[in-house]
Amino acid sequence: MSKNFSGVAGSAFSFQLDHLYGKFPKEPGTLPLSYPCWVVPLQALMHLASGGVYRWYCVRAQKMIEDEKVKAVQEIAKFGRVTLETAQKLCSFLVHIFGTVPEDVIGVLGGDWLRHVRIRNFAKLSQLTEEILRERGILESTEAVSPSIALPILEGAQAETREELQELWARLLANAMDPERSDSVRLEIISAIKEFNPLDALVLKSIEDLPEGPEGWKHAEELPSVLGYSIDEIEVSYQNLERLTCINRERAAPEAGRRKTALVGYSFFGRELLRACKP
Repeated sequence: MSKNFSGVAGSAFSFQLDHLYGKFPKEPGTLPLSYPCWVVPLQALMHLASGGVYRWYCVRAQKMIEDEKVKAVQEIAKFGRVTLETAQKLCSFLVHIFGTVPEDVIGVLGGDWLRHVRIRNFAKLSQLTEEILRERGILESTEAVSPSIALPILEGAQAETREELQELWARLLANAMDPERSDSVRLEIISAIKEFNPLDALVLKSIEDLPEGPEGWKHAEELPSVLGYSIDEIEVSYQNLERLTCINRERAAPEAGRRKTALVGYSFFGRELLRACKP
């Protein structure tokens, strides 16, 4: 927090900017792109003005920020079956992700007739993500996520009702917000997870526990019985994961017109996907 902030109002303003837009810089002309344009003259004023005039600007700026949040909450709450408390929580969660209030909050949630389903899924994502961040002890020290990463994650997560994949999206979002892990989240990984079925996620994770095979491969034959799924179901997941370049596999000799997977292993991309979704 800058030493040039004066009085209670200055401190409150600095805290609010830190929370909404990332760490407030100490020198003029060094604002992150996430800051709105109206903060620029205030930053200069921080080095020039004193006492009452500056505090007046701080209070006014803080009110503008609060007005943005109130407007976003009202937009969410307009949709039926969404309580004010839920709308406030979702708005706060968006601030936590983006570092600011999105200009089109309803655009983030989707504008079609499925919006109420998406809001419920979004609330679940918020709960799961905050639990992960709290367990890591970084709930209050996350970093703002680039919209180019945050928006595709939210788009995929808010349409997902299956618990296994909801958990996967929450871990991905938590890692994108974690300063120590954010570099592992790539757009290609987000695109691949959008094409996952719950069994695909389970199969991918379970490969590491399979018996060791030659030259770093894993023996694949035991997986159907271990997971309690049919050979056909596991093979379909193998095929999808191979199509998404998450795994490599070697198939056995044909048997009854089919070629089962004999050996399986992670691709480079598959390992990176697992790292990006690491709990």
